[in-house]
Amino acid sequence: MGKRKSIADTAADNRKSAKTAKTAKPSKNTVKTEKNPAGGSVMRKIILCLISIGINVAGLYAMTRLGIPLYLDTVGTVLAAALGGGLPGVFVGFVTNIINGVMGTQSVYYGIVNMAVAVISAFFARKAFFRDTVKPLLLLLVYSLICGPMSAVLTWFLNGGHIGGIGERFALALCENTGLGEFPSQLTIDLIIEFIDKAVVLVAVIMILRFLPSKLLERFYEDRRRHDAELEGAKDDQSFKCRIVSLRVKLMAILVAAAMLIAGVSAFISYELFQQSTIERYQTIAEGAAQLADDAIDYDKVYRYMTNGEEEPGYTSTEKKLYRIRDSLPDIEYLYVYRILEDGCHVVFDLDTEDLPGSEPGEVIPFEDAFMSRVPALLAGEKIDPIISKDTYGWLLTV
Repeated sequence: MGKRKSIADTAADNRKSAKTAKTAKPSKNTVKTEKNPAGGSVMRKIILCLISIGINVAGLYAMTRLGIPLYLDTVGTVLAAALGGGLPGVFVGFVTNIINGVMGTQSVYYGIVNMAVAVISAFFARKAFFRDTVKPLLLLLVYSLICGPMSAVLTWFLNGGHIGGIGERFALALCENTGLGEFPSQLTIDLIIEFIDKAVVLVAVIMILRFLPSKLLERFYEDRRRHDAELEGAKDDQSFKCRIVSLRVKLMAILVAAAMLIAGVSAFISYELFQQSTIERYQTIAEGAAQLADDAIDYDKVYRYMTNGEEEPGYTSTEKKLYRIRDSLPDIEYLYVYRILEDGCHVVFDLDTEDLPGSEPGEVIPFEDAFMSRVPALLAGEKIDPIISKDTYGWLLTV
């Protein structure tokens, strides 16, 4: 009996071991699914980038359509940087501004700002700022103090050293009512707009993170921990005496630097194209105004207009026509009619502006430095190219 029991026990043990082997067999499949976790990480980041770009474009489009002086074109940038890291955030910011630029906005000039938001967001995401309720307030302050001045400087240059952008009317009101200079007014308003804009952005991103499935969030965080572990492994490798940076880090640094360079070059080229198109537009407007003024004047009476001024019949009615021409074109700052002689510009008509009264008929005005090289052509009655100058009246395009 003892022998049979022993045989039975041995058989039972074999069956148990067989069961154990059978249940352990599927572990091979588990190993296979975990062999290349980077593949799933890349796909998640690609999907994240596409969704984030869509969020950015939709945000700016909504603000533009509603006429609200905010951007909301960095919600996706912050989200991509918070979940995927610096590279996805920079990519989203760069592509967003390119798309918005194609859609007709000036966003392409501000690509460097959007990418700065990505870098800031990625840095603070590693400090778990987006999982806290108080820390985002510090992040909001950082966004405002960095992005506000960047936006103000870009807007200032894009508008030729004048107030502009989505906060233009607020900056103009601040400048007129407080006596603050144009650039300080631009900077102040841009700081306020950036603060409000990024506050809305942070609230939106935190809400999205709260509503995302915890398993999905954990996968993104696990990707980050895996990447950090690789970096730590490289640093702790005793086979090297110097500091080691992984290939992935090098690649990321190269891509980020390339994106920043492309954004800078794109902004520069876009600015040059924008400036040229602006000059051409103003030139067309000025030429049209000059042609209308030419049609309104009776040149047989020019000498009498210069001598008698308002006492000459027809002078006042002609002057009113010139005022209507100028006032119908908001971009025309000054409209005047001079007779060019060797001793200077003899005033025929010189319309008053809000800031500057016009010169009296017959008054002689010396040639501006910008016109000196063209005086011979003016005296000969030849056609001259438009003149861009910066003198006592600021930047002017004269035709």
